[in-house]
Amino acid sequence: MNDGAAGRGPLHDAIVRLTPREGANECRWPRLTTYRFDAPQEPAFDQVQSLSLGVVIAGRKSVQIAERTWHYDPMNYLVLTRELDFTAHIVEATADDPFYSLILQIEPAVVRRVASDIAERTLAVLRPPIATGADPMRPAFVSDFDAPVAGALLRFLQATGTENDRRVLAPLYLHEIVYRLLQADQRDRLLTAAAQDEADPIATAAHWMRTNLARSLTVAEIAEQVNMSSSAFAHLFKEITGTSPYQFLQRARLDRARALLATRELNVGEVARAVGYGSLSHFSKEFRRRYGAAPRDWVAVREADAATPPGRTAS
Repeated sequence: MNDGAAGRGPLHDAIVRLTPREGANECRWPRLTTYRFDAPQEPAFDQVQSLSLGVVIAGRKSVQIAERTWHYDPMNYLVLTRELDFTAHIVEATADDPFYSLILQIEPAVVRRVASDIAERTLAVLRPPIATGADPMRPAFVSDFDAPVAGALLRFLQATGTENDRRVLAPLYLHEIVYRLLQADQRDRLLTAAAQDEADPIATAAHWMRTNLARSLTVAEIAEQVNMSSSAFAHLFKEITGTSPYQFLQRARLDRARALLATRELNVGEVARAVGYGSLSHFSKEFRRRYGAAPRDWVAVREADAATPPGRTAS
């Protein structure tokens, strides 16, 4: 890859524009998050809800899942092949040269759709490759970040700027990103991840949990949804995702709560009940622990940021 694919240039500028604050920045595209850090960060837990593309545009980052670590920087990109929790470590960043990156979560159905468009017959594409000694379903992989992938990503980011572009153009460029990824050396791993998603009991259980957040759930009840015993399910869930079903459920509730608070359609108490918290104080405590601010304070900061004209800071 030449240095311009992910170096200082239009793609770098596009991500900088989408990242006004240090830390995680939510974007108008619902499954896109950008990040900026002005100094190296201690390892911290993070989570994706589906197949995801990670790109570092400046600096260096590592991701750890179980006992394995992947490193990536502007010369390569990371793909997380399924829904899981991981530990992210910002290794290289300074105030003069901040770390910038993004995580784009991609529905496996989009990968299957693009793959079937490429091939004459869907089944020929989506048949999992025969194992040849390497594990085709490892949770992550790193590949060279080439100009075609970078170009598709730039067009996608530019198309998220206005409502009409997000509705009409952004989905087209998302398909182009997937198409470019499918041309890369990790094509079989990407296809296997997408093809097996629907049959994966852990993905099925995770989806069921996210659609039943308001209920009081037990591991036994969740395991029953995928016809597994509680102990076998809990062991497999921890092995695949790196976290326990209970921890996953708590994080899913807090992530949903943050999304509900951002809409400003419900008050804090209503949000707490909607995601399964019977105690408002418990909800506030857990929200602060995950996001660094109590729910009402988080909403106030978000509203202040939204009211601040570009190029100025809220006072």
